[in-house]
Amino acid sequence: SDWLPGDIIIVTSTSFDHLEYDTFEIESIDSSNGLIYTTLPAQFFHYGSDINYPAFPDDGCGSVPQSSSNNGNTCNGQGQGPGGNGNGNANGICGGNNGQGSGAQGGACTGNGAGVPCSPNPDPDTGNFHVETRAEVLHISRSINIIGHIDPTVANQERHGLYMLVDQFNSQGFLYKGELHLSNVRIQQGGQYDTSKHAVVINNVSDCSIRSSVIDRSHSYSLYVDNSDRIEISYSVFHQSLLSNIVVENSNNMIISDNVALGATKRPITNVNQVDIFANYA
Repeated sequence: SDWLPGDIIIVTSTSFDHLEYDTFEIESIDSSNGLIYTTLPAQFFHYGSDINYPAFPDDGCGSVPQSSSNNGNTCNGQGQGPGGNGNGNANGICGGNNGQGSGAQGGACTGNGAGVPCSPNPDPDTGNFHVETRAEVLHISRSINIIGHIDPTVANQERHGLYMLVDQFNSQGFLYKGELHLSNVRIQQGGQYDTSKHAVVINNVSDCSIRSSVIDRSHSYSLYVDNSDRIEISYSVFHQSLLSNIVVENSNNMIISDNVALGATKRPITNVNQVDIFANYA
């Protein structure tokens, strides 16, 4: 592994509160068993488990076939085996159409509605659904760091970070178009509070990429993409911004894949009429 003591990792929330994540500094790594020791304990509980639960609860109508679902209130249908015919009626949607079922032995409810496929499919051996619940562990340290300078002697300087703009412009009859390709880069303390100058802005360009990178501790959006084409954002972490981590508008052929965005928060309250709506993706 390329994880080292002193590196920073994030363990994401497993609760309904998206801000219940923990940030750790690695103290040591035991290579014999893969255990990581951190300098401080966790502030929040992080749940991890495998869960198995029945594919269909008992709804008073008997077992419903795995290929169908039943939302009816009353059922009296009978199935005669796989693919068998059943006669019955139901109030609501049952598996089958006019009594024709994809039934399992033991009598599936059939009725007047078309069958509704189940997704995801249950385990073929047990008939149960399997859900694995785990926190994501994110390694956010990088060897290339771009950090906005914060001058503590200047008033409100803590809200005035770096601004990276990729755009196009005309000069003396020539059109110049920028491109951005970030790979394994960490950008910190970007964005300028309550302005359109976000940490990274991709505007009116094409063929840019952000891969395996980190944008965190932004004073506005982490990433804003507008009126652009063929932009790839993949395997990256967007962490702790104001209002939204990633915002995309008026753009085409976007690839947004295998990213984690967390920790978006409201702006500091400035007046009683302020209303903020925030999301990790917008």
